[in-house]
Amino acid sequence: FILEGSKLLVDVVAMHGELRVQVEHGATGLPALGLTFDEAHPLVGNVKLGLCSWKTSTLNPHKGRRIRLRFMLRRAIFYAFQIVT
Repeated sequence: FILEGSKLLVDVVAMHGELRVQVEHGATGLPALGLTFDEAHPLVGNVKLGLCSWKTSTLNPHKGRRIRLRFMLRRAIFYAFQIVT
C-alpha cells in the first residue's frame, strides 16, 4: 500500500510476549534501512493504540511510497493497526 501517514499504531495483547514490526519496500519486499525487526522497539503488555517505533529511523522518509508491513508476534494476540498523520 501507499504510506500516507507518518505513525503506525497497533492494538495488541502481549502480556508475556511481544510484537515487532518491520517495514519493507513494496516493490522488492526487502527490509527498509533502520526499520527491521532487529531495530524495532518491542510492544509488550495490553497495548491499545500503541505507537510503533524503531531505534534509528521513522516512517517519514517512506511517506508517499509503496511499502509492506510485516508483523512478528511472540506469545501475543494482534487485533488491529492504523496509519495516522
